[in-house]
Amino acid sequence: MNKTKLITTIYKSFKNVKLEDGIGLWEGQGLDDYLSVEECKKLREKDEKEDWSKISVLDLYKCSSSLSFFDTKGMRFYLPQFMLFHIDVFEKEEEKLYQEEKIGNYFCPDIFSTLSYEMSSEYSQYQFSLLNKQQIQCVIDFLHYILEERKAEYKLYERTYSLEEDIKDYKDVIVFWKNKLQ
Repeated sequence: MNKTKLITTIYKSFKNVKLEDGIGLWEGQGLDDYLSVEECKKLREKDEKEDWSKISVLDLYKCSSSLSFFDTKGMRFYLPQFMLFHIDVFEKEEEKLYQEEKIGNYFCPDIFSTLSYEMSSEYSQYQFSLLNKQQIQCVIDFLHYILEERKAEYKLYERTYSLEEDIKDYKDVIVFWKNKLQ
């Protein structure tokens, strides 16, 4: 799948998804910072709740650790924007933010780790439990895409020393997600 088709698939698969009463980006950041329930409620007021495509790159950076704190509704709502970020859809905006020195002190969001680390854990199973078959297939397409990008990167830089191990890890993650379709 090429990048353009993947982008279309992401938008189509998550069209009209709302946050509802799920944990939001800023609220999740508050949880990570051990803020009080009251402080987290105030942060929630900053959260986008209706249109995930309106979430800014700056907010993704500032709240990158929120991925670990999303509940099922939060994960379903924010996942597409994090996937688009990962495949460099917002590369120009990101470059501008670097030049303006607005994101240099923040961690880059890592959706791949969220989609691959300890997926059999009860918490990971919970976080992704609201995804429908179309959304799960979208995640699989995303993982295939980044696997192919990874292979191309290794080939470009002639880095073959850990390619087989990396490919195996990616393939194992894809198999896990494919099993969720059944």
